[in-house]
Amino acid sequence: MNRVCKQVREWLVMEPSELTEAQQQQIAEHLAACSACRRYLEELRRIPAALATAGRKAHDEEARRRLLEHLDAVEGVRHYDVPSPESIRWLASLRSPDAPVVSVYLDISPRRVNEAPVQVRVRRLVEEARRRAAGQVDPRLLEEALASVEHFFQAAGDESVRMGQGLALFSAPALDLWRLYRLPVPVRDRLVVGDRPEVRPLVLLAEEFEPLGIIFVDRVHGRLFRFFMGEIEEWAEQHSTDVPGWHKQGGWSQARYQRHIEAHIEQHFKRVAADAKVFFSENPIARLVLAGHPENTKWFERFLPAELRQKVVAHRPLEHTASLNDLLELAREVEQEVERRVEAERLEALFNAVPQGKGVVGIGPTLRALAEQRVRLLLVAEGFEAPGAECPNCGWLTDDASAHTCELCGTGVVRADDVVELAVERAVHQADDIDVIRGEGRDRLVREAGGIGALLRY
Repeated sequence: MNRVCKQVREWLVMEPSELTEAQQQQIAEHLAACSACRRYLEELRRIPAALATAGRKAHDEEARRRLLEHLDAVEGVRHYDVPSPESIRWLASLRSPDAPVVSVYLDISPRRVNEAPVQVRVRRLVEEARRRAAGQVDPRLLEEALASVEHFFQAAGDESVRMGQGLALFSAPALDLWRLYRLPVPVRDRLVVGDRPEVRPLVLLAEEFEPLGIIFVDRVHGRLFRFFMGEIEEWAEQHSTDVPGWHKQGGWSQARYQRHIEAHIEQHFKRVAADAKVFFSENPIARLVLAGHPENTKWFERFLPAELRQKVVAHRPLEHTASLNDLLELAREVEQEVERRVEAERLEALFNAVPQGKGVVGIGPTLRALAEQRVRLLLVAEGFEAPGAECPNCGWLTDDASAHTCELCGTGVVRADDVVELAVERAVHQADDIDVIRGEGRDRLVREAGGIGALLRY
């Protein structure tokens, strides 16, 4: 999100009386030019209406502040909202034993919308949820939560499907909770009513798509890119016109002139590195690729700040004239290559750690390690699910779906259709990282480890 969008959105959640005339004028001018911020404002206006329709007639200032504080805005003119790790952890930590939380995931890709309108699918999901939750949840609170979802999509109309490929929505009117994400990839339609948000689809999305930075540099040019979830963003190009050309002279004059040229090139590299520090501090990345002639990228790397140098995963040859499509192709290739390499390294580390007591494999041992707060890295095969049970008192998990009482506190346990979902949720808070293993690595994890395992802290 650029600085102007961020500032305007901070002002939009303030009372008009708190803004100066100049600020109000700046808001009006920006909204006239920025469709993403106009959409953000419309969604802000619909949230209180959705909750009020559900029976929440009044919201005090504290509730309003919390509601807006936890609402993520779209980034700039992007067509999606990206859940941050902090947002996912906050959602995963939320518990609501007395009032239901509704989690909605929808495929809003053009193909799916043409097959079945969103409002029709939402209505069907809501009716199915009413039937499933009948007798298990307070009927009044259930209706509040489901009505807030229905009203939002009725009021939004076609606007709800104009941006993004997938949608995730979390609503609990009794808690003044409303969280909406427009996602860059389609997700399976589902609506879940429970005592917490269902976050596993967001965890998998965040794990699969990590932001990648690309710096193209030669002795005159510098271009900065950020690749994230299939889209690429470029910062203004650095073009150093004060780098002198090569000069053919002999003797000491040639050596002095070459040193003069190299000094100018190094100044150029320093300027590009300084720009990169600013750009990637405002647009965080997990990995960095240096593109250009290998001699230039190796030379340039020395001028990067340490925090960026540590994120360099590849050097790739590239011409200054490369198009954005060329950059997209390069980013996808590196992304896949690095992901497979990291997965292979982590799997090898897991299987080497097990004999030493520093790792566990299989659903039972992994759940026990989570209960003991020992998990450092959780590895899960893509699509792996297993039934089990959960203790509502202490959170203990087991893969024994027939269990009746908790082994830790003796409380009666609740059956879980998918205990892996709950394991991922626990790991969001406890582990340093969660890795969903795909491709060949997935087959090995299923075959040799039962689909799940963990590297331990101790």
